Formats: sequence, C-alpha cells, structure tokens
Amino acid sequence: MLLVENLNGHYGDSLERHYNYSRFSEPESDTILFHGMACATDNHFKSTNPAFNSSAKKVYFNYEQPCAWYGDKGYARISADVDKTFDKIYTSCPYTAKWINDIEKDDRFQVACHPFNEDKVAPEKEEKEYDLLYWGGVHHDIHKKILTAISSPPYKYNFLSLGSPHWALRDQGYDKLITGLNIPREQMWSLIRKTKINIIVNLLFLKPNEVENVKNLDNWEANEAFSDLGSAIIPQLKTRAIESAVNRCLMLVRRDPWNVIEHWFEPDVDFIYYNDEKELSNKINEVLSDWDSYSEITDNAFQKVINNYTTEKFINRIKSN
Repeated sequence: MLLVENLNGHYGDSLERHYNYSRFSEPESDTILFHGMACATDNHFKSTNPAFNSSAKKVYFNYEQPCAWYGDKGYARISADVDKTFDKIYTSCPYTAKWINDIEKDDRFQVACHPFNEDKVAPEKEEKEYDLLYWGGVHHDIHKKILTAISSPPYKYNFLSLGSPHWALRDQGYDKLITGLNIPREQMWSLIRKTKINIIVNLLFLKPNEVENVKNLDNWEANEAFSDLGSAIIPQLKTRAIESAVNRCLMLVRRDPWNVIEHWFEPDVDFIYYNDEKELSNKINEVLSDWDSYSEITDNAFQKVINNYTTEKFINRIKSN
C-alpha cells in the first residue's frame, strides 16, 4: 500500500495526525491510501500529484461525514465523491455509507471506526485521580446540563475544550469551568487514563439554515441520519469513544434515536448509557459507588479496540479488500 497524505484542514493535533501511516507505505503497490481531507478538497493537490492518475486502487477515509450534508452543495458533492476519484471510501457514518451505496447501487462506501495507533497505547493501567470528564464544546442545553452536573461538589472533574470561540453557545460563563484548553493530544490521553468516566454525546446540533441545506439535497429522506431532522439533530460518532476506550476510561454515552456507537461497541459490555440529563447525576453516583464492577467494562472496551480498531488492523483491512 502506497500512502499519499495531505492533512491540511485537520485540527493541528487531531487523532489522525498520530496514525503514522507512513510506516505501512510501500512504493510499489497496487493500492494507494489517500489520507487527509485535502486529498479530496484541494484541487491543486489533486491535479499535481501523479497518484491521482495512477491505475492503482484508490482508497480514502472520509473524516467529516455527515457534516458535509448540512453545508453547501459544492462540499456535499466532494463528500459524496460524485466524480468518483476514489474506488473505496471508508466512513464512520453508517447511514451515509448505506445512503450513497443505495444511490450508486454499489458498495463503494464502507463503514469503519476511527482507528487508534497501536504504538500509542499505554501498556499499563494508571491510578484513577479524577471522577469525571467532559471533552468538547457547548453547543446545546445538553452540554450545559452536563457541565453543571460534573462541576458540582464533590466530583473531581475535567472539562477539556478548544474554547468558547468554537462553541455555538458562548458568553454564558461555561468557559470558566475549562480545566484544559486545547491541550496536546498525548497529554489528554494521559488525563483520560487517570479518569473514571467520560460523558459522551454522539450528536450534531444543526442551525435552521443547516436543516434547510439538508432538505435541499436530493433524496435526503432516504438517509437514516436525517430521520429526526425536525429536532435539528443528526448522529455522529465522536473520536472520544475510541480514545476513551483505548485509555480505559468508562464511556457514559447519552442514548439518542440512533445510538451509532453500537456499530462498534456493545452496551453494558463496552460502555453504558444514560437516558437524559435528569438521570445523569444518579447514573454517575451509581458508577462511582461501585467502581470496581464498572471498571471491568473499561477492560472490555480496551480489548475491543486492541483486537479490532487499531491502525494496523485498518491497514490490513484495506489490503485484504
């Protein structure tokens, strides 16, 4: 497998920047992995890199889906690879994969979990120093209620974020709760290993114009991701899941109409649900009061990642297909 990489447009220390796929690259190969969003979006890069004109099989991992569908139509066309630049596209959005495959009457889009670099896995467990973690932004009342819950005494918590300029809901005082502002990824992983519970919400919250953008797409109703568009929400698997699992932090996941995480992890085996923010504090207390029992779930999730969702496993999947 030959690697062609262009990570322009990705966050400066995003998970995929730690994959080090170059260790798998072989110049003489009949398969090319195009890694990075700019491989799809940068027309100059595409026109000047000879790999795009190669007869080799072209494989791409789409990191943004389903985000493109509520943007402009030009970006949606790129995300759908209407021009068929790539022979195989991996995506963590199972609803997009089925939707486009049904339209194309093909299986060009394949579902895959965001992998984790096995060379970055901590070999030993670490002592837990913190009770709770919320990592993300404040885009909805759900996030505000999560932060209110975890920052209440007597919990030892962390709130990791890129900061309020990246939030939909700003200037409401929640930035004062941040304990780690845009901290380096590996430092964050260390903190996750020291934390018992990470609260995860696998949803995107759309603005009215973004809902209309979706409705302007042809055949949008056939995409299951849009089945609750009236609530202005769509599902998205966050990398927080894989990064929590591999660092042995319990995933406490908010139940939603899709529960997309179940494509890769099993409830009550690899993670646990909470139903809504009214239940959240009780669920937190239940886990913390019986931590030894729940910690077994973190071991299950860790093994699930090691056995299935590493970068090496993903590369082997590409080669076998």
